[in-house]
Amino acid sequence: MSAMVPSRNFVAMISEDDFHHSANATYRPAGSNLRADQEALLEKLLDRPPPGLQRPKDRFNGTYIIFFSLGIGGLLPWNFFVTAKEYWLFKLRNCSSPTAGEEATGSDILNYFESYLTVASTVSSVLCLMANFLLVNRVPIRVRVLASLTVMLAIFLLMTALVKVDTSSWTSGFFAVTIVCMALLSGTSTVFSSTVFGMTGSFPMRNSQALISGGAMGGTISAVALLVDLAASSEVTDSTLAFFLTADVFLGLCVGLYLLLPRLDYARFYLRPVWPACVFPSEEQPPQDYPSAPSAAPGSGESSMPPLRPILKKTAGLGFCIIYLFFITGLVFPAISTNIESLDKDSGSPWTTTFFVPLTTFLLFNFADLCGRQVTAWIQAPGPRTNKSENF
Repeated sequence: MSAMVPSRNFVAMISEDDFHHSANATYRPAGSNLRADQEALLEKLLDRPPPGLQRPKDRFNGTYIIFFSLGIGGLLPWNFFVTAKEYWLFKLRNCSSPTAGEEATGSDILNYFESYLTVASTVSSVLCLMANFLLVNRVPIRVRVLASLTVMLAIFLLMTALVKVDTSSWTSGFFAVTIVCMALLSGTSTVFSSTVFGMTGSFPMRNSQALISGGAMGGTISAVALLVDLAASSEVTDSTLAFFLTADVFLGLCVGLYLLLPRLDYARFYLRPVWPACVFPSEEQPPQDYPSAPSAAPGSGESSMPPLRPILKKTAGLGFCIIYLFFITGLVFPAISTNIESLDKDSGSPWTTTFFVPLTTFLLFNFADLCGRQVTAWIQAPGPRTNKSENF
C-alpha cells in the first residue's frame, strides 16, 4: 500500500488483490481487511477530481433521458399486455363450445385470465432474475440488453399481427400462445431491467432514479394510450392495433437509445473500465463524481458470481420491504382491481363502462406509482450517506 499527497489532492492507492471484479461492479469481500489508515484514506473527500479526470457534463440531460426511456421500455410491454383487458375478453369470448365441459373451460379462461397472466409473469420473472444473476459475469451487458429488447419487440410484433386474425376457431390455442408470450415477455423484461439497473450503479444516483421513474411512466403511457385509442375507435381490434403499434415503436426506439448511450461523453466517462486502485471521491457527492464501478470487467475476476451472502445480509431489511410491497401489489393488481365495476354501470355512460377500468384502475394506479417514484428525486430520507458500513 502506498499513498501520495499532492498539493491539494489526496489519492489513495490500494492493492487490487483486496478487490474482486464483476461485469457490473467492483467489490471487496467481507473477509478482506484493510488497515485503519487505508480506511481513513477511503473516507477522505476531495475538493475536485485531479486534472485529466474532469467529469463531462450531461448535456441536455441526454443520459438521464435515455435511462428514463429505458425504464419505460422495461415495463411497457407488461403494462400493455395487462391493460388491454377488453381486447383479451373479445378474443377469448368465443371459448364456449357445444360440449358442456368445453364451455366450462371457456368460462374459466374468461374469469381467471388476469390470474393466469399474473402467474405466468411472476414465475418467469423470478426464474429469469435468478438466471441473470448466475450469468452476470458470463454474458456481456450489451448482449443481454439487446437480446432482451429484440425478444420483446419480436413478441409484440407477433401479438400485433394476431390482432386482426380471426382466432374464433382456435381460441384455446390463442390463449396458450398468449400465456407463453406473456411468460417470455416478462422474463426478458426482467433480464433487461435488472441489467440496465445494474449498469446505472456506475452512474450518479440520479440516473438510477430516472430508470425507476421511467418504469412507472411506462404504465402511465399505456393507460393514456388505451384511453385515447378507445375514444378514437369504437372497434376493439382497431383500437388494440393502434395500442400495440405504440409499444412496437417505443421498443424500437429503446434499441436506438441504448446504442446511442455509449456515444455520449458523459456516459462514456462512467462506462469505461476503471480499476479501484485509485479512489477520487468528491467533497459533495463521493460516489457520484467518479466512475467507481466498471460496466465491464476486463480480465474478469476470480469468482464468476458476485458475493451473494454478504449482499443479502447487507440489504435484508430493504429487500424484505420490497418483496412484501410487490407481493401485496401483485395480489391486488391487476387480477382483482380490473374486476371492479361502477355502481352506475347501468346508466349507459361510457365513463361508467368503457372508460371506467382504464381510468380508475390503470391510469390512477400508474400515475400514483409515478408520483411516488418521482418524489424520491426531490426528497431523499434517509440519504445515501446514512449507512457508513463496509461497501461491497
